[in-house]
Amino acid sequence: MAKTIHRNFKEIADAEQARAALLNAGWRATAVQVNRHEARQADTSTSAVRNLFDSLTPDAADNTDQPLASPAALLSVDVDDDVHREQADAIMRHYGATEA
Repeated sequence: MAKTIHRNFKEIADAEQARAALLNAGWRATAVQVNRHEARQADTSTSAVRNLFDSLTPDAADNTDQPLASPAALLSVDVDDDVHREQADAIMRHYGATEA
């Protein structure tokens, strides 16, 4: 029974290169899916809460003023067994994948 593993990438190009490498290694095109992370529009409530919390934290003392880096893409890969999972993981790590 196939399982799907998911890995994040900081750059879309890295996810696409990992996908190409998986296809070259024999994965079916339907088994490897790149999904771009889309930034959500901040609504008024979200902005107000963010501003409130920002005002309660010390400036730069604890690095809370720096935005967290968010992944640009998610790569989902169908694997049949542990051997395929390890192969897919190795290929994706080569392109900078992190656990999703």
